[in-house]
Parts: sequence; C-alpha cells; structure tokens
Amino acid sequence: MAWGSGNPDITVAQLLSNSSGLPGLIEGGEIPDYACQFLVAGDIEDCAATIFNTPHDDAGVVLPDTMFRYGGAQWQVAGGVAEAVSGKSWEQLVDEIYVEPCELEILGYNNHFTQFVPGGLTIRTTSTEIPARCRPPRTPAWKAVPTRPPGTTRGCC
Repeated sequence: MAWGSGNPDITVAQLLSNSSGLPGLIEGGEIPDYACQFLVAGDIEDCAATIFNTPHDDAGVVLPDTMFRYGGAQWQVAGGVAEAVSGKSWEQLVDEIYVEPCELEILGYNNHFTQFVPGGLTIRTTSTEIPARCRPPRTPAWKAVPTRPPGTTRGCC
C-alpha cells in the first residue's frame, strides 16, 4: 500500500488488538485528521491513509505493543488495509465473509457516534432467523438498523 509508510512498524494484528501505539478514541479525540472515522460520508481507505500519515498525532503515538488504547483510528486503518489488499470495498468484504455465508438479511457495521440511517431503528429480540452454523454459543439479542431504504439491498443492524 502506497499510504502505509506513515507508521511502517505497525502490524494489522496490533491495529486490531488496540496495541498499535496510535491514539485511541480517548487520546485521539482532539486530532483533526482522525475526525474522518466518525463521518458517514467518505471512503474507509482514504480515511485510513489520512490517519496513518497525519503528522498531527506524532506527539501521541507510542511504540507498538507498549500500551492498550481502545478503538477508533486504528480500526479504521485496519479496514483500509483490508480494502487495499483485497481490492474490494468494506461492504463487499462484509457481504462475502459474513452476510452471504450466514444467510443474514440484516447486519450492521455502523459508527455508533453517527447513526444517520433512513427508516429508523428496528430491534430484533430473537436470533432464530440466523442459521445454526452462524450462531455464537450464547446468542445475544440482535439489533437491526436498516441503512438503505427497504427493498434496495441488504440493511444493517
């Protein structure tokens, strides 16, 4: 990835385990280039490149594997890496890996800070529609939040 040179020592495993050294949700709240992770409009890979290469976080970045920093920008970067190496959009990857194999009619990967969704919120209190092979050992209640108008394509929860 051309944009991966900003922090060359950080691995995908570190991004996903919150140990990348990048500022998390708490530490990164004041970094202007991290704001893209909260916006509905935009591209995951473009946002990841912005986050990974910004000089505005340099004072807050620590060595990988030295500190746990929850969420935020590092997950955006991991999603951008997935898009870059696969050549597919995040939506395509989620569809291919989760939605289609598990025969899901609804699934969500929204940003819980900016839930701009047409059609409102629907709550499912049972998971009986989920094929048995895809159910976790103890199935929680599932929430469904459609992100597209009904009938256009798959929604989100």
